[in-house]
Amino acid sequence: PGIYYRSELDHNGISVYTGTIISDWGGRLELEIDRKARIWARVSRKQKISILVLLSAMGLNLKEILYNVCYPEIFLSFLNDKDKKILGSKENAIMEFYQQFACVGGDPVFSESLCKELKKKFFQQKC
Repeated sequence: PGIYYRSELDHNGISVYTGTIISDWGGRLELEIDRKARIWARVSRKQKISILVLLSAMGLNLKEILYNVCYPEIFLSFLNDKDKKILGSKENAIMEFYQQFACVGGDPVFSESLCKELKKKFFQQKC
């Protein structure tokens, strides 16, 4: 358990900074800062999502996120119109998260069962 930091070169030879948070029960979340200073959360080895979408899906709104970071202008610099719409509500962020990581097909509709499924898959203790 703990927080681990490292710097690696990507396939283009550019430094990418990562931090891994490992909980007591073995859950793992990897954060990555790319060359454009965007922060991503890797939920699996191949898939990543904007840290803003992840935090919004966990219940924080954009105002709360920006209030609690040291350099809010960094977060604001890479927000596009799609991200602003997603961050407009917790439900939109959960839907985006679900579509990227858990949706097998179709067009999901927000529901409590969808929230429970995501919580079980990504945020609850495995053992």
